[in-house]
Amino acid sequence: GYVPFKDDSEKWNTHDDGLDAGFVNPLKTVSKRFSDKPTALGGTTSSSVSGSFYAGVGPWDGSKWKGNTIGGSYSYSSDTSKGLSAFVDLNGDGLPDKVYKSGGSVYYRPQVKTDNGEVVYGEPVKVKGISNFSTTKSSTNSFGAKAVVGWNVLTAVVGTDKSTTKTKTTQYFSDINGDGLVDLVSNGKVYFNHLEFDQSGNAVPTFTLSSADTPSPIIYGGKVDTSVMEVSKDEQAEAIKNSPMEDIVRVWQAPKDGTVSVAGQVSLVAPTGDYDADEYQKADGVRVAIQKGGNELWNKTIAKGDGSSYAAAVSSVAVKRGDRIYFRVQSGSEETSNGSFDKVNWSPTITYAGESNVLPNGLSSTEYKPEDGAIYDVNTSANVENGSSVEVHSVFHKPVTTDDVVLSIIGSNDKKDSDGNDNPNYTKKTVFARTLKAGEAFNGDSLNISLENTEKLTNFSFEISSTSNVDWKNIGWQASVTYTDSANIEQTVAVPAYYNTFANALAEGKPYLTTATDTVLVVSPVLTLSDNSINGQVTLTAKTEDALIGKKSFNIENGILKADTLRFATIAGKNIWFEYSYPAAISNETVTSASVSILKDAAGLVTENVLAGFYAENDNLGFGMLYHGWGGFVYNSAEGRYAKPIDESLLKLPENENDKVDPLTMEFTPLGTDQTSMDKWVGQRQDIYLTATEASTARLTEQDVLLTNPLDNNAEVAGLAGEYLQGTGATAVSQVVSSKSTVVQGGALGITHNNANGSSKTEVAMMDMNGDGFPDIIAGGTIQYTNSQGGLSGEIYKGIGANNSDNASEAWGYGGNPVASVSGITKLISGSKSSAQNQQSSWLAQFSISGSAPKNTDEAVESFIDINGDGLPDKILSDKKVRLNLGYAFTEPIDWGLDRIQSGKSLSYNIGAGGDVSHDWGKFEDEKYQGINKASGSFSAGFGLVTSESEEEYNLIDINSDGLPDKVWKNGDGITVALNTGNGFDEPISWKG
Repeated sequence: GYVPFKDDSEKWNTHDDGLDAGFVNPLKTVSKRFSDKPTALGGTTSSSVSGSFYAGVGPWDGSKWKGNTIGGSYSYSSDTSKGLSAFVDLNGDGLPDKVYKSGGSVYYRPQVKTDNGEVVYGEPVKVKGISNFSTTKSSTNSFGAKAVVGWNVLTAVVGTDKSTTKTKTTQYFSDINGDGLVDLVSNGKVYFNHLEFDQSGNAVPTFTLSSADTPSPIIYGGKVDTSVMEVSKDEQAEAIKNSPMEDIVRVWQAPKDGTVSVAGQVSLVAPTGDYDADEYQKADGVRVAIQKGGNELWNKTIAKGDGSSYAAAVSSVAVKRGDRIYFRVQSGSEETSNGSFDKVNWSPTITYAGESNVLPNGLSSTEYKPEDGAIYDVNTSANVENGSSVEVHSVFHKPVTTDDVVLSIIGSNDKKDSDGNDNPNYTKKTVFARTLKAGEAFNGDSLNISLENTEKLTNFSFEISSTSNVDWKNIGWQASVTYTDSANIEQTVAVPAYYNTFANALAEGKPYLTTATDTVLVVSPVLTLSDNSINGQVTLTAKTEDALIGKKSFNIENGILKADTLRFATIAGKNIWFEYSYPAAISNETVTSASVSILKDAAGLVTENVLAGFYAENDNLGFGMLYHGWGGFVYNSAEGRYAKPIDESLLKLPENENDKVDPLTMEFTPLGTDQTSMDKWVGQRQDIYLTATEASTARLTEQDVLLTNPLDNNAEVAGLAGEYLQGTGATAVSQVVSSKSTVVQGGALGITHNNANGSSKTEVAMMDMNGDGFPDIIAGGTIQYTNSQGGLSGEIYKGIGANNSDNASEAWGYGGNPVASVSGITKLISGSKSSAQNQQSSWLAQFSISGSAPKNTDEAVESFIDINGDGLPDKILSDKKVRLNLGYAFTEPIDWGLDRIQSGKSLSYNIGAGGDVSHDWGKFEDEKYQGINKASGSFSAGFGLVTSESEEEYNLIDINSDGLPDKVWKNGDGITVALNTGNGFDEPISWKG
């Protein structure tokens, strides 16, 4: 009988050209499944910028996690896929060549058949005129409502998320002029391919903008009808709503009354290194402003590319204690301002009028600089499974300070039991402490600690403290916790330290200049408090600007300081500052007066009263630590706020479920320290941040919200003289797919179930529909035909629909974000399959897999396929009837015996962030690469690597080379085929080979 394939397979050596994904892959030796290299058939690299936000309110239970809350969630992802290698006939000989990118250039290895029929791939040849060959960009927005109840790992979550994705392929190969050589469409321009030959006789594909350089020049004319794809006002409004401008704001809170001036220089930072030049084209600069209270005092708009430094200054500003001055950086002053490349250098200085003194720790009594408040800390803890023993590895640094510094490790068990009730055995204690004397200096010293943890404590946090303020910004402690989990696997978690500062300056003292008779000072505290509920200890210190010379703690009972004295030796001619430090937060009105009484004679009859400073801990109201007055936050400037000064009444955190808890609409968002670098405060995404010298702002999700019609194209196509005949350039469209998915997420005890259903639709594509050899434009359910010269004829066929597909996915895991379904099997446009798979891999990397591998199914609903072999793509409808293409029209629907078009499934495998990897036919485990996910995704650690394997289960393809697409499907371990007869399909047969 008929045998379709040879008995023996051939080995084609496409050569190892050193291609990989360009990241450090710790698993490449563990399993081939997690290789970062492309296959022989091709591969892409994908970069993703993503973020997820959850804003919720709930009871205060001392937890650092989001259990027992209800609120809104929002996530976004911007993905860019670029071709790394592909199988494409680049030289027009009908044989697929290996095309790949290396070192900023495109190369190809031509396929060659030797005299004995062997297939080999030649030496690499550099392609001229192009540096990329495939680019697909996608953006996904997901939003929903969610409830998270329970405690720690014992959380339950329920919610529904809806996601929308727009995928645009801006670079792709297509034969635009019908000469048998693929051309490159790139951002609406066409680079025509023609062959030149080097000195060795190798064919060199060469791309130029003119078809006149090819043997098949075209005369491009006519205009694309853009009306079929108009952007509606609702679409534009939705794009703006889903990506509000998030202004970065530096804030300074006045510690005392007075008159201040503001000085400083502000400049827009130009991009450097490997940045996206296409995105930079859309950038439009920033707006910066200085505001006090509800009024702007100064503002400046800086255009893109303007590297000038501008004076940002105001003078004679009257302030009361507690007034705030804001330094605001906006992406622009228009509702649709672009959010890319909006970073400025700006480190303002605020100066009080009056006499200036140097305070302890080198601070000025009149001059306030952001670097003084640049203390990057995190109030978090390491969660140790099962209360196992702990090894701490750390290094610390400390200069000579004005007080002793204490490094502490705080251990606790869980505050709630497994039922969410108060734990009667709750314990919180200091399990380690080391005091570093004020006069000692350390520079990267190691501190390694073994904690037996006999009390089975499960949470460990790290704290840097003192009994008074010291030079906090130059003290650091970098620590990690190592323990053995329940699977007997060693886990290591880095834990940043928390700084216990006295940031609230309730009173500022005056210096006391010692005299020759002041050999020993006897000091009595004089402190009046208005709150009789104050109890505990307050520490009185005597300091010069750089040294501690006296310290004593005094008891306070019912708001009254117990009488006692502080004695210390001193030398003449020194300014001494007396400061009270109270280790708790108190209201600003509590301290009525703060001073000391210095005994001036032995009989105690003569005393001198000196004003003392009073410092307490700060309540964090969302502005940050406010040490020396400095802090920051993010201000949502949607709903017209971009054109108005900051509304101070909006600068508060939600308090109950009736407050706004939608991450898209929250006007006020606190900053958090970047726990990776520990050198900046970050907002909802990495390019919203603040340092002592820089401020960077952006939109929340998509940086370019100004929607444009995908059919708009103003590329120049004027006639150009070429080697052959007169010809022109040409324009082409970027191909676009839109997708929707609904994810229902629920589960308990930390295990979450994702169930998603979605659909995808081609909005813009190019395909030769009339058989003239030139691709036509399919958009908005219409076909815009080309003419015999390769230009647009103006003839339009309406109501033909588009390619579309349905998809579904399911996944079980620990915590994490919703995982939407995608179309990763059916090909809707060039690059759409790999882009969809990359998107889902990005989501799965944040989702710790448990049980069977996540499964995604995909099935084509409508498609264009040449069903009768006449060279014209026919339309297969959702009921699987066929409308035959007549060139410029279509027949009524005909029953062709179809029940499907194309379908398949993909399985994803995750290692790192989620631990184990499993699938339907066995299980692969490497527990060395486990990670951590706690409290429904409040805390996660480790790394994630995801790989997907796709399997096509059904397709219409020409399997017997008669020009007719046949039904081909997987049947058990074999393949079954129903051959196309030209007006239907034959009986199914088993296909051997």
